[in-house]
Formats: sequence, C-alpha cells, structure tokens
Amino acid sequence: MVETQGLPQRALLADARGDERYLRVSWHPDDHQFVVSTWDGERCLGTVHLLAEAAPAVIALLAEGVAQTTGLRQLTVPPPSATAP
Repeated sequence: MVETQGLPQRALLADARGDERYLRVSWHPDDHQFVVSTWDGERCLGTVHLLAEAAPAVIALLAEGVAQTTGLRQLTVPPPSATAP
C-alpha cells in the first residue's frame, strides 16, 4: 500500500471467491477522483474513475451492508445525494 503524508492512497481487496482476483481502489488527489479497478493476478481487467462527490453514495452502500451483516441496525447511514444517477 502506498502512503502519502501518513494516509493510504490505495486499498487492495481480495475477491471473496479466492484465486488471484482483487479490487483495487486508488485515490488521486490531484484529479479529485478515485480509480476503482478489477485485477486478475497482474492483469487489470477494467477501471472506473469516480469523482470524489460519488464517494458518499459508495460509503453509504458499504456501511448499510456492514450494518445488515453484523446486525448493527443502530448504524445511521445518510441517504446518497440526489446527484447520483
């Protein structure tokens, strides 16, 4: 994981199905965007560039999934902004 000023700039997440598949999320501060890519070993299969404004919708979805999985129903997740398609 690459770090800049003490903050991680990239996260690698293993695919639940195993093998060598994983998701990589990189933060690009100069462009104000995240790059989400899927990998199979050393081969990139595809990328999506998300503006920072899209992050709250992704965070809300992940938080809701964690709440449902762990039974943490007291977790409050704000609704995504109206700007999402």
